[in-house]
Amino acid sequence: HTTGHVSSTGQKQFLVLEQNGKVGSESLRKIYKITLQKPSQNVKKVLYADLSQTSLKDFEKVEGLTVVKEGLLAIVTDNDFGINGVPDKKTGLIPLKKELSQLGLIQLSKESLSVK
Repeated sequence: HTTGHVSSTGQKQFLVLEQNGKVGSESLRKIYKITLQKPSQNVKKVLYADLSQTSLKDFEKVEGLTVVKEGLLAIVTDNDFGINGVPDKKTGLIPLKKELSQLGLIQLSKESLSVK
């Protein structure tokens, strides 16, 4: 799993996106809220949202997230600028993907927020 994005929520707390780059039923897209403790303590990691249970499971990767307000996240997907291969040696043209980057808003219910 890789960390895709980190967004500060203030007061030594951050949202961290963990994902695996797979789509559909194999997709892993979880957002954790972490709280920075004293330097001698471990970081506290709490599940904030599971994006694998949303339409975002069908995208290869999520690249950005921010908190609009408590319980409302703005999420952006990435299509690597639409690049789908290498430039043609004769024309210099680069093939493009049909999938576009998308910006979505995810409204989380209070029950889905595992914030303590």
